[in-house]
Amino acid sequence: MTRLSGWQEIVDYAKRSESTLKKWKKDFNFPIIKLGGCVESDTVSIDKWWQRIVESDMQIDDN
Repeated sequence: MTRLSGWQEIVDYAKRSESTLKKWKKDFNFPIIKLGGCVESDTVSIDKWWQRIVESDMQIDDN
């Protein structure tokens, strides 16, 4: 598991924009943790989240 600290690391790993990930957090519980003014996630949590989306055949958009 690789810890991702800050929006840039999360955006780079997820290959989506910050605004898209914020929307996904709100609408689809994308695995971002806010600690004060900082955000964190990890590669395993993101991969598991994405697998659940794919397996459920849920339609999400990047906008």
